[in-house]
Amino acid sequence: MRSAVLRGTMRVELRCYGAVRRAVGDASVSLDLEEGATVGEALDALAGRVDGELPAEPVVMRDRRHLDGETELSDGDVVSVTDSPMPEG
Repeated sequence: MRSAVLRGTMRVELRCYGAVRRAVGDASVSLDLEEGATVGEALDALAGRVDGELPAEPVVMRDRRHLDGETELSDGDVVSVTDSPMPEG
């Protein structure tokens, strides 16, 4: 018999800018996600909460570093989401 490992939840904050902010209608959104969720999963959850459409290829950053859709997030992460490129630094 296989036992299922239950993963907990985590909370991340998405700070929205530009077209993302206009689509979301707010400057910041907190999401409760499954522990170990990726940036792509966070964007899917965000898309499910908006009336409009998110930009096709949003730019996502954490700690001033660009993230791709496969990057794993951690509880308490604060990430920025926009439609225009932001410089790393």
